[in-house]
Order: sequence, then C-alpha cells, then structure tokens
Amino acid sequence: AKAMEREDTKSGNVLARVLEWVWQQLTPPEQDALGHCALFHGGFSSEAAEDVIDLSGHSPAPSEHEVVRSLRARGLVAGEDLHLEMHPSVRLFALRKLDASRQLDAAATRHAARTLRVGRSASTELERTGSRDALRRLQLETGNLLAVLERTLAVAPPTAVSATQALEAVQCLAPAVDASGPFELGLGWMDAAIGAAGKLPIDKRLRAEILLARGRLRRARGDVKGSTGDLYDAHDIATVGDDRAFESAVLTEVGLTLQAKGKHEEGRKAHEQALTLARLVKDDRREGQALFHLGGLHDAAGKVPAAQSAFQDAAAAFARCGARRSEGAVFAAFGAMLQQHGDLDAARGVLEKALAIHQEVRDRTLEGATVGRLASVAMEAGQYDAGRELFLRAIQMQAERGDRRSEAALRGHLGILEHLDGKVEDSRTSLVKAIWMLGDLGDLHVEGLYLAFLAGLVSSLGTLDTGAESFDLAKR
Repeated sequence: AKAMEREDTKSGNVLARVLEWVWQQLTPPEQDALGHCALFHGGFSSEAAEDVIDLSGHSPAPSEHEVVRSLRARGLVAGEDLHLEMHPSVRLFALRKLDASRQLDAAATRHAARTLRVGRSASTELERTGSRDALRRLQLETGNLLAVLERTLAVAPPTAVSATQALEAVQCLAPAVDASGPFELGLGWMDAAIGAAGKLPIDKRLRAEILLARGRLRRARGDVKGSTGDLYDAHDIATVGDDRAFESAVLTEVGLTLQAKGKHEEGRKAHEQALTLARLVKDDRREGQALFHLGGLHDAAGKVPAAQSAFQDAAAAFARCGARRSEGAVFAAFGAMLQQHGDLDAARGVLEKALAIHQEVRDRTLEGATVGRLASVAMEAGQYDAGRELFLRAIQMQAERGDRRSEAALRGHLGILEHLDGKVEDSRTSLVKAIWMLGDLGDLHVEGLYLAFLAGLVSSLGTLDTGAESFDLAKR
C-alpha cells in the first residue's frame, strides 16, 4: 500500500511539473483566459467563456475568441464552440494559478453574473412552459449554479450580496428540482441559502420565492407542518408588497397543503382566492393552476360537470400561455376522472397522451404520477402483469426523486394488486413497507386504509390475532 502511495505521489509530481512547463509556454493573455475558463463546472460554450474572460489588463488586448481558439489548439480546452471542457487536472491547476494571480474574486463575480443570468432565463421558461429545451439548458448550468452557491455560502460572515446570490442560485435550481428531484438535496440547498440570508437586508420577494419553493418541496417530502409555515411566511410577504400575481401562486400552494392535511373546504377557498387574484391581473398561468386544482376538488366531491368545466377552462388558460407541462397535468387529471367513473379504455388513452407530454418536457414528477395511474387502470382491468410492471416503474421513479409519500402510496397499491393476483406473501411485504413509510410520514389516514386491508389479508391466512391487532390499529 505504501509503495502504491509513493507511486501516486510520484505520478502527481510529474503531472504538476508537466503542467507548470505547459503554463510557462503560454502568453500572459492565454494564462489569464485559462484561469478564467477553469471557473466553469462541466461543459461550457465558447460564448459563455467569452462572457467570463477579461483581457482588458493586457495591451494590446487580444480578442477573447482568438485566445480560446489558441487554448483549444494547444489541447488545454477540448471540444467545439457549443460544448467546451477542460480536463479536471488542468482545471484544478489553472484555478490555483488564478487564485495566486489575485484575479479569482473578480473572475468569480463575472462567472456568477453570467451563470445567474442564464439560469434565470432557463428556469423562468421552464416554470412558465415546461419546455424540454429549457430543462436541458438548466441542467447544463446545474454545476455552475452549484459552484456559485458553494462560493457564496463560503463567505463568512455572510453579506447581503453573497446571501442574495445564494438565494438567486437556489431560485434558478428550484424548477429543475421540482421537475426531476432529488428533493432531499434541493431542500438542503434551500435551507443553507435561507440560513445565510438570516436577518440581512435581502429583497423580500426573492426571500418569499425561496420560502414558496421550500414549502412545496417540504409538502412533497411529507413535512406538512414545515410546508405550512413556509407558505404562510411567503404569503405574509406577498400581501405586504401587494404582489397579487405572486400571492395567487402562494395561495395555490397553501390550498394544496390544506388538502394534504385533509382540510378540503379550506383548500377550496384558498384556490378560489388564487383564481380571483389571477383573473384580476390577467395571469393565464396562475388562472390555469387555480382552475386545475379546483377541478380536482370538484372531482373528489363527485361534482363531475363542475370538474369537467374547470379542467376545460384550465386547459384553455394553459394553451393561451403555452404552458405545455401544465397542459399535460390537466390531461392526467382528466384521465384519472375517467378512470374513477369506470371508462377505463378512455382513461388509458388520455393518460397515455398525458404521459407523452410529461416525457416530452422531461417532468419526472408528473411522469411518475401518471405511470402510477396507468398501473392502477391496468389493475382495475385485470391486467395484473402489466400493472405490476408499471407500479414497479413508478415506485423506482418516485424513490429516485425522494417523494416518499407517493412511493408509499404506490407500494400500498402494488400490495393490493398482488393480493388480487393471488401473490399473498408478496402482497403482505408490499403493504407492510407502505404502512411503515406512511407511519414515519405521519399520514394516518392512508396508513389506516392499508392497515385495514392488511388485517383482512392476514386474517384470511388464519393469523387471527395479528389480523385483529391490525384492525384495531386501523380503527384508531
């Protein structure tokens, strides 16, 4: 082992000497440009590099484009104009040289400004339309956004500038986390940024945007209490600032959180308030969101004509503003309603149309939910093999995203399918896993339903005492 360590050290020393020799062959502008490019995490375009490179300290100053071409010719930067990259060892070496030259802070400021500008553009488009291209662009910037977040969080003590940039980086990342997860990491980023902001004089709307995003993720993770606190804090900021469009967005999330707590009537009132505000400011996207959730509540209450009307109006509102992602969500809800009323073939057709849209815009959240819904349609149709395959696929997707509530519900439904298919032991295993997860999340309502089903299952196996205990727990 010691011999291997000595060999690794020797190899590292050789590489360092080679890189130092290469560095000495570069012109001063090339040295600066290489250090500036080293700030990028992952791939970057020639245009992005030119935004960050600053050669104004040289006379005469060469063009940034020509210097990047020279670095490519020397093999220090690889790729084509639209996708350049640096070897990790070259990047680390260049970063150290940049730090030693005392240019790091200024270059990092340019890198942050460029990254946040591009990130804001992509995240706004993703949130507004669900564009697959916007998600791809945002995912390409994830490494740079995290680099900005890491640098700004390292400022001690935090300043208003560093905390603002940390919040802005998280704000850019939030739509990608909503669409694809992982929720746990996203919550960690938000917690860190909000903690850094503390009582500093930060833009109130920006702080509220992060509270809204964190409240949404907390609800998805099963933390309804934490979600409620964040959303009401965001609502307080919105009402003080008289920002009606943003208040509408917050009220929609409040409504969903109230529904998660079983307070459906209060949730309906919140969505109606959101709808009124959205129409007042003529915000089609917010209007569509409020109508969409009201349609779901009408459906749950058995008010089918009202639900159909709300879904149709929601689809029209989303079509007016080009919100493709949300359009898919409406189709998914409509398909679920058709399933509820027994029209399984029509439901499958509408749900497959919704699934195609979710995959088009790469929304893993809605894709996982729709795959789960297709699984339940297959189960009701008696297509158990197809249903099991779809349930397992949906469970894996929700587990990867960190949505434990949805994963638990899917495992419970899988257990029911396995029971119907005569696979009793598999059914018990799935139900016990679902019950354990729901208990951990504090979802007593759904946990009780699965306990009741498990009780019937174990009683049918002759384990009467265990069945009685399960029935007693379900009743409580």
